[in-house]
Amino acid sequence: MSNATIEYYNKTVIEFVNRTKDMNASKYYDFFLPHLRPHSHILDLVCGSGRDSKVFLDMGYRVTSIDGASELVKIATELTGQDVICARFDEIDYNEEFDGIWAFASIFHAERNELIEIFNKMRLALKAGGFVYCSFPAEIFTSVNKNLCFTEFSLDDLSKFLEPIPKLSIINSFIQCNTRADGAVFRWLNVLIQRTNRM
Repeated sequence: MSNATIEYYNKTVIEFVNRTKDMNASKYYDFFLPHLRPHSHILDLVCGSGRDSKVFLDMGYRVTSIDGASELVKIATELTGQDVICARFDEIDYNEEFDGIWAFASIFHAERNELIEIFNKMRLALKAGGFVYCSFPAEIFTSVNKNLCFTEFSLDDLSKFLEPIPKLSIINSFIQCNTRADGAVFRWLNVLIQRTNRM
């Protein structure tokens, strides 16, 4: 995530939190959580307001929350009642620590050439057999904030992109269409990736 992206979220933190805090994300939880055992350790990678971290904590999971925007870190710390780490994607450094990684509408803000390192860091952070949930625009966003990076993938494109990365395999996916207040419809690719034994 670039400094410009982090600064954007720091400046628009109230607007962002108000827009996202009451979102019903149960469809995405149901896609991810059944693959985890009770009390599993989840990395909420770019946790935003801490909304999802709070849900996971209330369900009895252990959660480590990270966000690069310091203003969001303050809000997420207050909401979750635990310390939230202020760090960028490329600063995570864990070794087989998590059963699952939750990257909801987050890592698409990285440039495509940066995503290889990010996926490798997530692979290293996962325990064997662990899962990553992440989402990407399924098409080019032409009518959104031009100051932000939006890296899009089709399912085939993402599958090919992940081929050089050892031990990561897509096991499920779905497309979600979201309609903005201005009527624009965006298609999102949601994927579940597992750390497997393949090389």
